[in-house]
Amino acid sequence: MIPLAAARLVNGALYQTGWFACVLGGATGRPWLGAATGLALVLVHLALVEHRADEARFVALAALAGTAIDSAQQAAGTVAFPSGHYVAWLCPVWLTALWAQFATLPSHSLAWLAGRPIVSAFLGAAGGPLAFLAGERLGAVAFPLGRAVGCGVLAVVWAVAFPLLLRLAARSGAFPGRYRWL
Repeated sequence: MIPLAAARLVNGALYQTGWFACVLGGATGRPWLGAATGLALVLVHLALVEHRADEARFVALAALAGTAIDSAQQAAGTVAFPSGHYVAWLCPVWLTALWAQFATLPSHSLAWLAGRPIVSAFLGAAGGPLAFLAGERLGAVAFPLGRAVGCGVLAVVWAVAFPLLLRLAARSGAFPGRYRWL
């Protein structure tokens, strides 16, 4: 078994690599390349975890929920994505892959936030908009109604979604997550 601290570092590194792959894929007009890379890294993560089936179910549920959340924001006009639309009313495929990537964190790198809904709400309210602003700088995201409106909506959404995601992870059966040697 990989020591917990090392497993959390591996988990964080897999996520960051996937985040860049997904966002840069969306920004450069290669959404499937970014999504495929992100999903491949999710598969690496799943190959390393002890409770693979529980973790896979949680990742799938979070990816579906995140797709619904970002599709609703896209429909409302608070965010826009220049590439990766294969169904007009759905957010891009690379964003769904990014949600799957993000869902690998609550039972591992972000497990320390379990049972801390206020802290996670504040981190979500700050981190969600910051991630989208980084995506905007890279060319993957736009704010049609302006940054203030877009980031304000994102802050509220993430202040609610992040603590809920952590709570669902804690109930998923994969929490606390451990990595093992293959």
